[in-house]
Amino acid sequence: MTKFFVDKSGKYLGGWDTPESEYPPGAIEIPAPPEHAADVLLENGTWDTSGRPVDNEPA
Repeated sequence: MTKFFVDKSGKYLGGWDTPESEYPPGAIEIPAPPEHAADVLLENGTWDTSGRPVDNEPA
C-alpha cells in the first residue's frame, strides 16, 4: 500500500510503496496526496495551492 509524505515545511515529497526503512528521513505521513505536487500542506490541514504554475496558453 502506498504511503504519502510531506517534509516538515509541508512540501509534498511523494508516495512510497516500500519498507518503512526506505522512507525519506524526517518525512511526515499524510492520508492522501495533494491534487498538485506543488501544493504545500498547512498546519491547519489544508493545502496551499498558490505555488502551482499558471497556464497562460490559450485553450
